[in-house]
Amino acid sequence: MLRTILIIVALCAGLAVLLTMRAPGGQGTLTLRPGPTFPTDRKADLGRTIARIVPHCPGLARFGGEVTFTDLRVAGQETRITFTVPELPAIPAAWGRFDAPCVYVAEGDMLRISGAACQALCLGKPAEPPRDELLVDLEPRPQAQPQQ
Repeated sequence: MLRTILIIVALCAGLAVLLTMRAPGGQGTLTLRPGPTFPTDRKADLGRTIARIVPHCPGLARFGGEVTFTDLRVAGQETRITFTVPELPAIPAAWGRFDAPCVYVAEGDMLRISGAACQALCLGKPAEPPRDELLVDLEPRPQAQPQQ
């Protein structure tokens, strides 16, 4: 009986260790990689804009450190971010090919994304149904109030 209890405890401990090692990490810092053509004076704008987009784009949160930002333009309420995506074995092939740079346009509380692969990078999966332009609401989500 004691041996059975010890075996069960050991198996539970092993399972807990295995699940802990595979658990996603906490909210980390996304390291941005501006390319050589990226305007130096726009790096702070890039950080602020990406910080606003990442909570709504789980794929970009996961792979955003791998993309190379090539341009950022601000015109009134519109911020246009251009980046390239290298061929990475980590990005699922089902998302499509990144033959052209991705352009994410944030205007007010909306993010507009064209191109199936660029949309999949934001969503973390291919868009269902496929769209010519994906619209992502950037409105901050209210935090759940703790129950008293």
